[in-house]
Amino acid sequence: MRRTITWLLGCLVVVVLASAPVSNGAAQTTSAAPSPSDEDFSDGAPKTRSDPLEFINRPIAAINRLLREGVIDPVVKVYKFVTPDVAEIALSNAARNLTEPFSVLGSLVAGDTEGAKLAGSRFLVNTTLGVAGLADVATEAGLEYCREDIGQGLAKQGVEPGSHVVLPLLGPTNTRDLPGDIVEVLITPLPPGVTVAAASVEYADKQESVEKLTEGSVDKYVTEREAYEQHRLYQVQITCKVPEEGIGEKKDAPAKTN
Repeated sequence: MRRTITWLLGCLVVVVLASAPVSNGAAQTTSAAPSPSDEDFSDGAPKTRSDPLEFINRPIAAINRLLREGVIDPVVKVYKFVTPDVAEIALSNAARNLTEPFSVLGSLVAGDTEGAKLAGSRFLVNTTLGVAGLADVATEAGLEYCREDIGQGLAKQGVEPGSHVVLPLLGPTNTRDLPGDIVEVLITPLPPGVTVAAASVEYADKQESVEKLTEGSVDKYVTEREAYEQHRLYQVQITCKVPEEGIGEKKDAPAKTN
């Protein structure tokens, strides 16, 4: 029983840490996809964020912030200091490769067969030719990374985000995305050590952006909440497509990262 609980917690960490909101744009095959920091992705009408659980979310978010700043960030900084750049890139590639099967599932939920084909092709190429994803051979072949999780798929089917939720240790989500997070946890075959390591590597890529997010913020909870929800809205508007040029023909523009 203890082993099962450890496995579930480990898998949850990789799902939530890997989706931490940042201000830079995501890597997609769409044309000139704007960055979340450059555009307001609302429909122009003033909206009140659905947050009936704010009285619970706030203290949980504060505890999570203390743990991140006091434990996770120092460990990640040491990792980035002692790890050679080449090794960091390889580990980051491998961690990102682990998300591809979930992108296949999310794309199918959205009815996006092109996205499923893209993610499946990337996973096959990078797992084989890229040696378990350590090398991103797929991007070099013209297949750019494009994350599309179950929550994004549900959103494209018209499901509203619902209420904002902050989970202990695991961070922000909402009532639409949470079931998808749980499904990803349940079908993850990897042991908790691998999933936690993958999440830590992905978070290391985003740490500086996460730290800057609340610098000088009057209300850090609201800042983090809006950053997460806006970032999710940005991700929902992404359409993953297999490039029109043949595989093996590199695109002129370099791939962006999520």
